[in-house]
Amino acid sequence: MKTILHLFKVYKGNQSLLNDIVNSGGDGHRSIACFLGGDDDGFNNMYNSADMVVYLGGDRRKIKWSNIKIVKDLKKLIEDEGVDLVICHTWRPMAIGVLTKYLSKSRPKVVGIFHGVRTGAVTFSKKILFRIVFSGMDKIVGVSNACVEDIANYFWSVDKRKLVSIPNGIDCEPFLAVDPQNKEEVFTADCKNKFVFIAVSRLAAVKNLERFILAFHKLIQVNDKAVFVIVGAGPLEEKLKALVQKKELFNHVFFVGFKNNVPNLLKSADVFVMPSLREGLSRSLLEAMVSEKPVLASNIDSISEVVDDYVHGRLVNPEDVEDILGALLFVIGSDNKALKAMGLSAKKRVLEKYTSEIMQKNYFDLFSSML
Repeated sequence: MKTILHLFKVYKGNQSLLNDIVNSGGDGHRSIACFLGGDDDGFNNMYNSADMVVYLGGDRRKIKWSNIKIVKDLKKLIEDEGVDLVICHTWRPMAIGVLTKYLSKSRPKVVGIFHGVRTGAVTFSKKILFRIVFSGMDKIVGVSNACVEDIANYFWSVDKRKLVSIPNGIDCEPFLAVDPQNKEEVFTADCKNKFVFIAVSRLAAVKNLERFILAFHKLIQVNDKAVFVIVGAGPLEEKLKALVQKKELFNHVFFVGFKNNVPNLLKSADVFVMPSLREGLSRSLLEAMVSEKPVLASNIDSISEVVDDYVHGRLVNPEDVEDILGALLFVIGSDNKALKAMGLSAKKRVLEKYTSEIMQKNYFDLFSSML
């Protein structure tokens, strides 16, 4: 039986996407999940996806290709376990994985998976390093077509024959299994008989919620029947709350933190919003769409690849408050029939192209072709 090793930089809590990718090996392959840094917290569902889970215990600040101990420990793991294929998730594991490949006796094949490219972080030195790293990779996967294009455009001399697009997918069942609930029960009493916009997001600058709140404030001046529910937390939370207070939106914008009932929240809202400045292929977006929600999202490559303007919702220039306002006015002015049609089209799009089953089959086919 062939052995696949999935290499991750640091364990930072359970991540269902990574679990699904590791589980793509199927019964025909043995899988190992290796975290270069971090410790087991007892909540890692990777144990249900991989045959073996290893924590090398490296200091996250020192996880790089020049760390001799990490490379030595990984080389030993590869040789002891007879690894045939190494799947490297994100930048640093790619450099470490390729170096270890050349040092190990077995010379396993190497695949790199980019979960998105922070184009601003593609420095001159990183271009030099990855020109070498890419030469040692057998395949390079992007989680969307836009991600693959970014790899080709922002790195030097990438062999395009190595590039593969495998879109992210989601487990749709939890979102298909719930029905809408009364808004005042699932959100707050202030949401009763209101038009609910919802975001499920980390509260960080790249998510662009500040501009959205500014546009939402303008919406409230002409239509005070709307509310905005923000699910999540992050470094920008206090700043966003201060903005809400300054604009006197405390009866219209609600921060509810992390929630375990996201399927219920999505199903009970009216429109999902994602005004991000940058995204990979967002699972939150796919979850909202399969929940039959029209979406108001940024017109950036990774999102516009999934969302068709006026078919599944509205696409906007995320840096233009007036454009966001125009989309808000459009969706809140649409009748229920039109909103329902957009939501149903959104669900159809996800079920046809972005389920976890489709994603796992694509990874299984890729891995199998290399063993």
